[in-house]
Amino acid sequence: MSKRLGKSQKEISKMLEYTSEAIISNLKSGNTISFQGFGNFEPREKQERIIINPATKEVIKVPAKMSVNFKVGTIFKEKIKNIAQRGK
Repeated sequence: MSKRLGKSQKEISKMLEYTSEAIISNLKSGNTISFQGFGNFEPREKQERIIINPATKEVIKVPAKMSVNFKVGTIFKEKIKNIAQRGK
């Protein structure tokens, strides 16, 4: 990437660090992040639930938590599909 953009690896590393910080900050705020042609990152809240350990029969309460869902964009999906088809 540094060669393509004519930047040093240190500059590229900082750019990626700032980008990931911005993505995380927006997801924490509840915003969906869209990369046109690539896909969407969407924050989701998982509800509290009860599970049972099949080995010990112990009932465990799993607390609610936030997670991130990623949906692949159609352009990216098509490019990957084309790569997979060429390999056959």
